[in-house]
Amino acid sequence: MFQVVEINTLAELKAYRMAWEDLWLRGRTQRYSLSSDWFEAYARLVSDRGMKVLVISLAGKVIGILPLVLKQVHTRLGSQRVLTYPLDGWGNWYGPIGPNPAATLTAGLRYLTTTRRDWDLLDLPYVDRDRHDLGRTQTAARNIGWNVTERLWRQIPLIQLVGSWSEFLSSKRTEVLDEILQAERRIDQLGQVQLWRYRSGVHASADLERLLNAWKMVLSATGRAGEFAMLEHLALAADQRNQLDLSALVLDQLPLACGLGFVQGATVELVQGMSHASSACTSGRLSSRQVASVLLGRLLEQGIALGDDQYEICPTCEWTETARALWSTDVLNSYRYSMAPWSHLRSALLVRYHAARTSRIPRKQFSDNPRRVVQEQRNSTAPQLKIYR
Repeated sequence: MFQVVEINTLAELKAYRMAWEDLWLRGRTQRYSLSSDWFEAYARLVSDRGMKVLVISLAGKVIGILPLVLKQVHTRLGSQRVLTYPLDGWGNWYGPIGPNPAATLTAGLRYLTTTRRDWDLLDLPYVDRDRHDLGRTQTAARNIGWNVTERLWRQIPLIQLVGSWSEFLSSKRTEVLDEILQAERRIDQLGQVQLWRYRSGVHASADLERLLNAWKMVLSATGRAGEFAMLEHLALAADQRNQLDLSALVLDQLPLACGLGFVQGATVELVQGMSHASSACTSGRLSSRQVASVLLGRLLEQGIALGDDQYEICPTCEWTETARALWSTDVLNSYRYSMAPWSHLRSALLVRYHAARTSRIPRKQFSDNPRRVVQEQRNSTAPQLKIYR
């Protein structure tokens, strides 16, 4: 039978670190945000989140991990204790860890139905439904009898790099290419422009220190100096996994904009981007859109030389609209699943409210009725659920 262990502290989680690493390596995707390093960094820096990590085992072997955190969220029906994924906009995708997402979700959600509830609403955003989840989250929720709402969460600009840099540019519409080139000409007129970049395993550690200082300067100038500790911690942990991509666009040694990305194979996930309100911008000689366009363009041009295939721009990044308008070649959809038992009336009503306001989302790449992953007959021979408290 399935065995579920609930972990509530980082000290307890240490015993499962090797299992997490093994599952991460065998999962469908090795994104940094799904690694144990990410979760540990997040848990240390976000002190107002309660940890609820569900470790799923079968026949004594860990087959999956479902990392969740508890936070207070203000809703239309008052404050709610929401159980959700640990991402907070620092990435595009999240989900269960390991190669058995359906079993992990099913066992994890069944565990949540049988234990004392210190939460009101289960809210799972950042789901890559069309490529990896394939309806598993919704099916697992329906199998335990909960009311679940599926909503489009965010649209993620995707930039696919095909061919040489000149070939990539030539594929742009005339008006788009004109705007891109105008931004380059305008910034070149203002002084010496450089792209500083650090890629794990490619550039020297001195470049990393220089870029972290540039980030600190930009965050301080924009009144967000308090965010530097988390950014630095996550960046250094990603570098340990050879998955960090850090960049800055510099005008006469002054950073105009900085970017933070995580690398998975030939994909770069740009999760944070911020522009500095320099004198060139405030005087009107250079717009923030032009700064973002130049930085993105130079990142992409260098990315082709580094062997990158595609860039995903996180919607919380300041440059999302610029990327969508000038650089993107496609859009990826992430989905959000909200669910609550009827015993939590306010939460269940909130789910019903969102269900009523959400238009039907067409299925893509998988059946309208995904195969049920748990047999409900009492004489079933499928693994049952055993809970350790």
